[in-house]
Amino acid sequence: MKLIITISLSLLVFFSFGQDKSLRKGKLVTLSNDTIDAMIYHKDILNYKKCTYEQDGQTLHYSPSEIKGYLFNDGAHYISKSIPVNDDEYEQRFVEYLVEGVKNLYVIRHKGAFKYYIDYDENKLLQLHYGKKEVKIEDVKYFQKDRRMNTALLMYFEDASDNVKKKIEYLENPSTSSLTNITEQYHNESCGENSCVVYRKDKGKLNVSIAPTMGYMVYPTIKTQYNNVGALLYLWLPNSSEHLYVRTGFIYGYEVEKDEATKEYGDLAIIPIQFEYRFGKGVINPRLNLGFNYYHVPSTRKNDLAFSGGAGLNVNVTKRFSLFGEIQTDILVMSLNIQPFSTYSPMFGCQIKFY
Repeated sequence: MKLIITISLSLLVFFSFGQDKSLRKGKLVTLSNDTIDAMIYHKDILNYKKCTYEQDGQTLHYSPSEIKGYLFNDGAHYISKSIPVNDDEYEQRFVEYLVEGVKNLYVIRHKGAFKYYIDYDENKLLQLHYGKKEVKIEDVKYFQKDRRMNTALLMYFEDASDNVKKKIEYLENPSTSSLTNITEQYHNESCGENSCVVYRKDKGKLNVSIAPTMGYMVYPTIKTQYNNVGALLYLWLPNSSEHLYVRTGFIYGYEVEKDEATKEYGDLAIIPIQFEYRFGKGVINPRLNLGFNYYHVPSTRKNDLAFSGGAGLNVNVTKRFSLFGEIQTDILVMSLNIQPFSTYSPMFGCQIKFY
């Protein structure tokens, strides 16, 4: 059984990475400002380097110098701009609009961090530096607070209200939410009832869903089987990643088959603490999960922590409702409260999203 699970997981990883289904409806904006409907790949960080799309069965690419930008019908809007590499050098990249209007605000995700930009001129952008910077005084290095972001924003919003300027002055650790709020407030105060915001990226928020489940769990080494019922709780940040989920929950397992050697084991309470990654954006999405299962045996008050992994398929029935099936295995025991064990656990359920 372990060999079957290993082979299944390997095949799922191969086919999942080999078939990128994250195609979405969108539009390409040409250098002559024409818009062309297209099916564009959503590739997270790679979206800032190139635009990848499909046409007549072929996968094609546009660099930032070849088009003005592109956008997805249900979300992000990217535009080609020159961003500073150092004090004297610029490079052409796709940047993502946070706010497009009288004053624009942009962002790039780079090596897990966010870099924010404002307009310097029609084509070039100015990076909003923050944190600490190194200074040298009489050949001695010091670190001091970097106020370049605050200075740049005060100049950028020079005709803003005192309230907006006060928020800028006290801004220390910028986030997508805080910078978007400042830019939006400026537009609201400047434009009144006539909105002058063309585009605003949805603010990052924590999405939640619940997934009732049922299945069974087999311990081949000790000839014990459990029926499982419970629910999984999913948490994710769509603006950070639309494919990665944190999942936990509660699963109750009650024994339906055992032998005399395992009578010390009673019913089980299981709390998963795992990451789940889903591939693609189509109707059917392969899924992989990795993490830990916390075990509690109420009858003996024993606890244990097992390293777990699994794979399955997600079927999206509607935008908020999906069905899934997967198989999990507990690979090893992380503590010594009970004897080492291995399991395999087919599980089925449905997921309901709240947002």
